[in-house]
Amino acid sequence: MKTIYIKALYIFMALCISTLYIGCSDDDEGPNGGQPRIRYVRMTDPASSDSLLVASYQSNMVAIMGENLGATVEVWFNDKKAGLLPTLVTNTSILTTIPSELPEVINDQLKLVFDNGDSLMYDFTVEISEPFLRNMMSEYVSAGDTARIRGQYFYGPLEVTFSGGVTAEVININEENTIIDVIVPEGAEKGPVTIESNFGVGESGFWFRDDRNIIMGSEETDFSGWWGTQGWIAEQDTVIENINGNFVRLDESIGAWGWIELYTGDGGTIKEATSNIPRDAFNSPDSYSVKFEVYPVSDMAGAQLRMFLGNADDFNTARQNNFYTWAPNFNVTGKWQTISIPFNEFLANNSFLTYNEAGYQAAFYFTGPVPSYLNFALDNVRVVPNEE
Repeated sequence: MKTIYIKALYIFMALCISTLYIGCSDDDEGPNGGQPRIRYVRMTDPASSDSLLVASYQSNMVAIMGENLGATVEVWFNDKKAGLLPTLVTNTSILTTIPSELPEVINDQLKLVFDNGDSLMYDFTVEISEPFLRNMMSEYVSAGDTARIRGQYFYGPLEVTFSGGVTAEVININEENTIIDVIVPEGAEKGPVTIESNFGVGESGFWFRDDRNIIMGSEETDFSGWWGTQGWIAEQDTVIENINGNFVRLDESIGAWGWIELYTGDGGTIKEATSNIPRDAFNSPDSYSVKFEVYPVSDMAGAQLRMFLGNADDFNTARQNNFYTWAPNFNVTGKWQTISIPFNEFLANNSFLTYNEAGYQAAFYFTGPVPSYLNFALDNVRVVPNEE
């Protein structure tokens, strides 16, 4: 009887040890038995981290939360592969950006692929974005000519409408759905442009033919207080078609550290024009841009346009030491194009520029360390809001 009891005790201890071993093994495998699992998807913005998602728009960054995710090597939304950085993959989270491309096969599934070839599916819908208009190659285009609009989510068919209620003919959409070319219709007026697709309507923050807050338009007739700059103003040109009245036209060589004044002085007409900068641009400089149109006939490499605005007791000294430098970095010639400079950067480099409703001294001049050949036109320098 004693022998039977001892044998039963040994069996009981063996079962206990076995159970303990199995329990420890399960713990070593981690949660969910070591199998990958997606618990939820959320936004990456800390302020919205408690917002759980079952759908999100293209190009949004999301956090995929779960267990045993460290072996993930691919992330797919529908049939589009998302970018994945190993440093953003842990056992409990994956940070990735939903692809911007339009899916060809929509299955409303998020798929993870692991290094052993296994995969994991999760219900998730990618919302298709409405058109987003970033900018125009030139905000000034004549009726009948081609305008190029840059942005995202230009999925055809598209309807492009200019202010004035007129619809443009779309002649090209690039493969990435980020650029469209349209014929500007008769009756197009200044103001925002809208693009409608099957997925919604987008309106531009910029204005077509924007003539708000122009500080240098070359339309002056009284040049009192100017430093000879009026010599560069043209009413028309045999090479360049004007887009908005008079414009600056330059066809000159400049030596190293030579000077060519475009718009310099502290007279009444300059101060009257520069007073168009709105007070709000100084209150919210991140929300404004300095814009102008330029038509390069030839490459402008090496040129530097220094742009001073402000009010200083010693104007001549101030303009040589406080200025924003625009260095042309494009190689497109033979077309008008819009240049945009963040107003906060412009303001940071003009230490004498503070709001003054009476206007400012101005000095826009070309100079630089290397010789340059300047063959271009320029018009419509303005300070405008980035969005309405």
